[in-house]
Amino acid sequence: MSGLLCIGVCGCREHKETFDPSQVEPVSVTIQPELRSSRESLPAYAAEDADVLVPVPLKETIRLFEEQGTGIVLYSEEDCLWCEKAVPLLAEACRLCGTKAYHVNTAGTIKPEDYDALCKYIDATFISDADGKQTFYLPEVIAVKNGEIIDWHISLTEDYRSEEAEELSEEQRLEMLKIYTGLIASIKDE
Repeated sequence: MSGLLCIGVCGCREHKETFDPSQVEPVSVTIQPELRSSRESLPAYAAEDADVLVPVPLKETIRLFEEQGTGIVLYSEEDCLWCEKAVPLLAEACRLCGTKAYHVNTAGTIKPEDYDALCKYIDATFISDADGKQTFYLPEVIAVKNGEIIDWHISLTEDYRSEEAEELSEEQRLEMLKIYTGLIASIKDE
């Protein structure tokens, strides 16, 4: 599907406070509406995370917006290096917070009209490509509460360089867990 790209983010490094996953407290999140699970299974790199990642078709995630729903949605695809790194970390964050996330495999069959309908809701999360065109990059995790985007995160950490290291450093892993647990906490019940 054109318009869906994996991204490597560039940027400067800042000193960040150390994140301790053992200090994460469960978050009460009432995920609604319950989206219909996809017949597709999770990508191979996420198969062991089926306890917290629910595969859904892209069209189903539009319901979160249309029905003023609440939930965490992950868009990723199989042959994306950044997705392979991000998805298990989102699953770990879900376990730490005691909740689930919806997973959309964007490499699956997506009807153009469904993609266009979704874009109307999530275009604020798009990034300009080299030609200045707003584009949907992967992996993308979106926190939706009452049908509105509360927060989102695209790619990995700003300092991750796939050409320098295949795996995330421990500091980068902790930063991603902090980001993802923060996204989950942003939709907690009040």
